[in-house]
Amino acid sequence: MRHHLLLFFCPPAEATRPFAKNANCGSSAVCPFAYCPNALVPMPYARMPECPLLARPLAPLPVCPYYWKGFRAIKHFTGGQSVAIKFGTDGWRAITAWDFTADNVRACAQGVAQYLKGAGLAPRGLVVGYDTRFASEDFAVEVAQVAAGNGVPTLLTTQAAPTPVVSYNIVHHQAGGAAMITASHNPPQWNGFKYTPDYAGSASQEVVDALEREIALALGHEIPSLPLSEARARGLVRDIEPAQPYLAHVGKLVDLAALKAGGPKVAVDAMHGAGAGYLPQLLNGLPSLTELRSERNPSFPGMKQPEPVAHNLVPLSQHVVQHRCDVGVALDGDADRLGVIDEKGRFISTLESFALLCLYLLETRGLRGPLVKSITMTSMVYK
Repeated sequence: MRHHLLLFFCPPAEATRPFAKNANCGSSAVCPFAYCPNALVPMPYARMPECPLLARPLAPLPVCPYYWKGFRAIKHFTGGQSVAIKFGTDGWRAITAWDFTADNVRACAQGVAQYLKGAGLAPRGLVVGYDTRFASEDFAVEVAQVAAGNGVPTLLTTQAAPTPVVSYNIVHHQAGGAAMITASHNPPQWNGFKYTPDYAGSASQEVVDALEREIALALGHEIPSLPLSEARARGLVRDIEPAQPYLAHVGKLVDLAALKAGGPKVAVDAMHGAGAGYLPQLLNGLPSLTELRSERNPSFPGMKQPEPVAHNLVPLSQHVVQHRCDVGVALDGDADRLGVIDEKGRFISTLESFALLCLYLLETRGLRGPLVKSITMTSMVYK
């Protein structure tokens, strides 16, 4: 049976804001949602005594959003009609509980498991990571359970992690690939499923086509899944701490001691995303480093979406100017792109930043030789 939806309006403020009194809700109780998207969010609904909802139900449903503990409502929201799941180089993205449901995520996981088996990569295992969006960690568990149900050894991150960190863990653990639950810089209502192949770069069109074929076959069919506790007991799922291997690797590539010795005054805007804490760890010892918007908040307040573009970085720009910082660095929701604020508060885009880095390597460092770029890198590097 296909469940229906209600449109639930979250209070337009922090999660601790009391419910506003209106015709639909006489309560002044504190909002029970730890992280509450300030927008239209679909969720199943059911009868519950004294339920202070700001909502207009379209039909009675089995789970009350007042008691919605993260994933519970989405887990019980199972659609009747399949959707076409199309991947790009950055995976598949959809609105949570409309198309991004547990059923569809499990189908994606099944497609990945079948792809790994067909490519002979299954014995090497699958890394599974997630960002700080609403219920991302619960969707990641679903992926791990399906992979384990297919006999694929799975490495599940113990915390939210940036997409580049999850990708590096493929190399570190010599895995067959990685599945990442993230919608990157999309608005808060969205989530996504990204697959990174064994070479730890963006998926080629051949890989994307193969995944889509396998996922289409999985949709609407019974999918094997092994409960997480049992999968751990059997050794099919192993928890990994993703940050330290990545930080250690970056420390080999960058002269952090020289950087710290220069004593730059740095401000970092994590934009409530998965990159929070990473630059402070890398640059620990700087005389001045401040991190803004480092707490998890999947509503991404103060911005339409966690994208490091000029209009979203006004707080960072103001901080840089007011505190006389040398540079401000902003990371998007899954920390796979950045924006830069110069010492005068001016914005420099992701593409411009990497083009400038290439120019620095060529002209200042005098390096020569091939320049390797990813599929998604700016074409400015050709110039």
